[in-house]
Amino acid sequence: MHDPASIAEAIAPGSVVVSGLGVASKREAGTLTAGARAVVAAHPARIVWLGAIGTGRSAQVVGRLTARLLRAGLGAEYDDKVAADTTVLGAGGTVLHSGPLSDRADDPGTRALRLSAAARRFFPHRTPRATIARLMLDEAEAPAHPGQIVIPHPQ
Repeated sequence: MHDPASIAEAIAPGSVVVSGLGVASKREAGTLTAGARAVVAAHPARIVWLGAIGTGRSAQVVGRLTARLLRAGLGAEYDDKVAADTTVLGAGGTVLHSGPLSDRADDPGTRALRLSAAARRFFPHRTPRATIARLMLDEAEAPAHPGQIVIPHPQ
């Protein structure tokens, strides 16, 4: 992620980039922003990016206590997540903010909901990884939310 030239080489004109990039430790803060900048600089046709609910603009849909705990717990990674999201959104990409992930099977009733339409919850829904993957691929194939943050919403 810290070598934009290698990212640019990997992204062909007209490509669609779906990124679930994450970091394993706080020492890697800056990796998400570097990755987002490298992807945006490669000028793909579309970007679908995985973010974290309760960070940045989506802090409005979780309780104040949850938002504060996330900010404190993530430390420098919090700002990295927000900067990466801002970079992708500025390029017209879609950012899917997920809460905790589970290993359950896909929940086909879960849909992507615009952040602006989301109701406040104290703590976000636990969502299967398979559902997050499906929502991201759906957005990649048929963009419905360019330049927006969406969240998984069980029906």
